[in-house]
Amino acid sequence: ERREREERERESESMLDINLFREEKGGNPEVIRESQRRRYKDVSLVDQVIELDKVWRTKSYERDQLKKEFNKINKEVAALKKKKEDASELQEKSKAMKKNIEDANEAEKEAANARDKALGVIGNLVHDSVPVNNDEEFNQVVKSYGTPRTDAKYNHVDLVNLLGIVDLEAGQAVAGSRGYYLTNYGVLLNQALINYGLQFLAMRGYCPVQTPFFMRKNIMAETAQLSDFDEQLYKVSGEGEDKYLIATSEQTISSMHRQKWYEPKDLPIKYAGYSSCFRKEAGSHGRDTLGIFRVHQFEKIEQFVLTTPEGNESWEVMEEMLKNAEDFYQSLKIPYHVVNIVSGELNDAAAKKFDLEASFPASSTFRELVSCSNCTDYQSRRLEVRMRTSKSVVDQQKVYVHMLNSTLSATERALCCVLENYQTPDGVRVPEVLQPFMMGVKFIPFVNELDKKGKLKPRKQKIYDPLFGSKDTYRVWFSSEASSGLKKSIEYLFKNLKLEQTVGSTDDADLPEETKKFSSSDIILSYHEQVLTQGLSILRFIASEANSPLLPKKEEELHKVEEILEWYNGLTQGKKTDGDKIKAALPQLEQWLGENTSKFYLCGKGMTLADVLLCSELQDLKKADKDFCAEFKLTSDWLKAIEKAMKK
Repeated sequence: ERREREERERESESMLDINLFREEKGGNPEVIRESQRRRYKDVSLVDQVIELDKVWRTKSYERDQLKKEFNKINKEVAALKKKKEDASELQEKSKAMKKNIEDANEAEKEAANARDKALGVIGNLVHDSVPVNNDEEFNQVVKSYGTPRTDAKYNHVDLVNLLGIVDLEAGQAVAGSRGYYLTNYGVLLNQALINYGLQFLAMRGYCPVQTPFFMRKNIMAETAQLSDFDEQLYKVSGEGEDKYLIATSEQTISSMHRQKWYEPKDLPIKYAGYSSCFRKEAGSHGRDTLGIFRVHQFEKIEQFVLTTPEGNESWEVMEEMLKNAEDFYQSLKIPYHVVNIVSGELNDAAAKKFDLEASFPASSTFRELVSCSNCTDYQSRRLEVRMRTSKSVVDQQKVYVHMLNSTLSATERALCCVLENYQTPDGVRVPEVLQPFMMGVKFIPFVNELDKKGKLKPRKQKIYDPLFGSKDTYRVWFSSEASSGLKKSIEYLFKNLKLEQTVGSTDDADLPEETKKFSSSDIILSYHEQVLTQGLSILRFIASEANSPLLPKKEEELHKVEEILEWYNGLTQGKKTDGDKIKAALPQLEQWLGENTSKFYLCGKGMTLADVLLCSELQDLKKADKDFCAEFKLTSDWLKAIEKAMKK
């Protein structure tokens, strides 16, 4: 019983059942050898474990025999003492044997450690459905969804800079290589992916859990691959013992169940894990090191499930977890394919692994966003997470739960994918399912642009920013049929009055919701909560709101300006107008100039909206025929004077 108890304790330090190596206990070492071949790992390790196990059993037997003899002598000593006879010779023998037992214990412990060390580097048994190869180029594509874009101009590295949502320079100065700050919409989009992911899984019966960010070394050793300690994990020092920052919440969630028993009726147990994750990414130099795709610190939503080991339950749950990931990215409308990972690329714990690789259209490639693994009982053995069965079954063999894990979203990486797939010439659309988590924001504008040499600079043409831009921005959309005079006059007001503005087309796909119902209008203006759609009304509104001197203060002059504006509206209806029709109206213009005491303006002694509007309309005629108004002397002189004034 003692030997079996010690063996159980030591099995918790390994990950494969030692009885699989023992033919006399029903094991089949050839199954393990074949798994090692599929992994392209050292097959001789299996025989090493078998031999070391034999050594351990010999040492354990020798120690147990010494203990039996020791117990026998002690009973004889007790009997002699009871008879009040001399027991000194046996007592001396007992003392000597006690030292021999201590030596035997040490020898047994060393033999066990040697065996378990060899056992600990043998990976989980590879499932028969895993493609056998040592080259990831032969990963087997098993599913596909969507068609990748072919018109994506910018990659995710350019996009985070164009949007101004990441500060890499400051991040690297403060945190070192691959450090970064997420800012404004970067923070909101990352949090949207987190919150949408948690809601997505919670609605499918997965319990949200936010885990610790670091673990004690001995606990981490029960769940992490030994090679991870140097290649992946950060060590932190502070009060008490040293700890390790987690690389995934899989580590903390699996450890949450260590040394626990579960009734079959309580399984499966499903979690939606949320945590920040920390990885050294050793050995990844030169691979996706720009931007925020592969960084040392990131957030992740992780699926983690405990199932019974009975039948095909864990394999059915694996399909469920993969479907969750697929449905998540389908809801984001991101093209992807699913690959069955080749045997030589599996980590030690996984019996089988699927990766979901999503389209990054600017690079014309697919990159991993999800890894979904069935670890069967490989992790639960080390963690001693068991399923309670009838006593008779437990006496024969221990029953461990199966553990499965799958990414739902490593959010910084998923963010990069969203940016590439939702980019437009002026910014990035927010996926519809994320908008409720983005305060309703549907579009993130570019704040920077690339010059001809590919250098980043502030964008000249400002785009409306609903959260972080100026609240006094005038947003105007022109149709292709809008009057040339009105369009140029409005643009002149923006420039002359130095107003914050954005100019777009009524055909824009990203027209704000409040203006979409007016998309058939020739001109649309949105300012604060107001929307205007009539060209002259928009021109008057901007001039009035900005207190422009182009609107006369004198009532008589203002009345005259309004008369001319309405005449223009009747002539053009706010639309592009035939040049002959405009030429036919020149006599009326000549008459107004003749009636005004100042021959250089239409109304009063200064330039007004009427001058700007009509001058803007006539400029197109002048480009086509510079002498089009030569016979109208006042008009010709007026046009030159207004053009000069507008240039100033």
